[in-house]
Amino acid sequence: MLTGSLSAFATTIAQETWYDFQFGNVGSIATGQFAGAGYSDPGAIPWSFVAPSQGATFVVTDANLPGDVFDVLDNGVLVGTTSMISPDPNYSCGGSPDGCLADSRMSHGTFFLTTGPHDITIRTAVSPFGGGSQAFFEVRPASAPEPHTSSMLIVGLFTGIGWTILRSRYPWPKESNGKSNADARRGLPSQTQRLTS
Repeated sequence: MLTGSLSAFATTIAQETWYDFQFGNVGSIATGQFAGAGYSDPGAIPWSFVAPSQGATFVVTDANLPGDVFDVLDNGVLVGTTSMISPDPNYSCGGSPDGCLADSRMSHGTFFLTTGPHDITIRTAVSPFGGGSQAFFEVRPASAPEPHTSSMLIVGLFTGIGWTILRSRYPWPKESNGKSNADARRGLPSQTQRLTS
């Protein structure tokens, strides 16, 4: 487990920005790499940010050759591990974070983090090539539920309760033939007919 002393060297990262990292063999902790087209250098570990009220998702994808797998840790505690993928030295997704994330042959992971501060590190879980020079991560705000969805559920609930109360206080009125309006609409015999039949 990582010690708390690393927090003194933490780098605050922006949300909705791809970052590039490099990594060594199994058990090693990833470090910042370099900036390029479509991604930035995350700086020194741990990578820190504050998740908004709805929480955040931490997205990781391998790049270049498939087969590397990563553990994501928050304050030294394992959050999750990216998907297990078969290594293939003859295939590459390239160096685009979005392209590699969309590639089913690459290892990915999306991990939910609750609201508040987080100190993230990434550890190599599997590395068939003994390390790598490129992989990516990004912090994204978690999707909040649409406000009108909850409102519609509440309105529907109270409408049903109100209708039940109303019918219990004001039963269906009787027609002149002894049938209630409810019975008449359903084609049922009147109460008098039911009693005399």
